[in-house]
Formats: sequence, structure tokens, C-alpha cells
Amino acid sequence: MTIENLEAEVLALPKDSQAALLSRLLEHLWRGEIDREVGSIGGEDAQIRDLIINIRMNQPQSDLIDRAAQIQGKSPSEFMVDSAYQKAQDVLLDRCFFGLDEVKFKEFVALLDAQPMENEKLQTLLTTQSPWD
Repeated sequence: MTIENLEAEVLALPKDSQAALLSRLLEHLWRGEIDREVGSIGGEDAQIRDLIINIRMNQPQSDLIDRAAQIQGKSPSEFMVDSAYQKAQDVLLDRCFFGLDEVKFKEFVALLDAQPMENEKLQTLLTTQSPWD
């Protein structure tokens, strides 16, 4: 069924049925049970999400995720996918290997061992008394 066919069927419903359907859809959307990208189906930015992952968690964990997602204006699903994706990137980047030949390695170690350059702004920051002290 295409979006156009679905739209035609919905428009063929009586007005009160359309309103009830819209109300139910908005409630599911608000609870994060429908991807927010449904509104952009057919658009260039629409992402195809064809994988479903079920996650078991306790109620306090779910409540915390729901609150954080709401603060960021995301559904809980969007929040969890974004968070897991970022964490996966961090883990992989922490394991990133870069190799240096002997000359470059010695230059690298020399830079690490060298005395830090003078930084007047940093020195001012570190020596200024905090307002709460």
C-alpha cells in the first residue's frame, strides 16, 4: 500500500473517525511508538529503518531514559539509538591504532616530553580566584 492509497482511505472516512485516528496516531507518536520520520516519508531525508531490537529494562531505567529523551525533544527510541551509536563510536575510536616509523615516533615522544609553551590566558585562568571561594 502506498502513502497515497492510505491517504485516500483515511480521507474517505467520516470526519469524526479521521479525528479519532489522528488523535490515536499523535498519542503513539508522543509515546515514541512511531518514528518521527514518518512525517517525511518519501522525502530525501527519510531514513529506512528496517531492524527492530527489543530491549528489556527495569522501570527506573525506562523512566530515566524517557525523561532524558523528552528533554532533548526525541522519542525514547531515537534517544536510545543516538546514545548507543555515540557510545559505539567512542569505543571504536578508543581502540584506533596509528603507527609511526621510528623517526616520527621520536618526534612524537619529544613533543610529549617537551616543556609546555607559555599560555598567558591559561595562567590567568588558573590563578584567578573563583567567585564561590
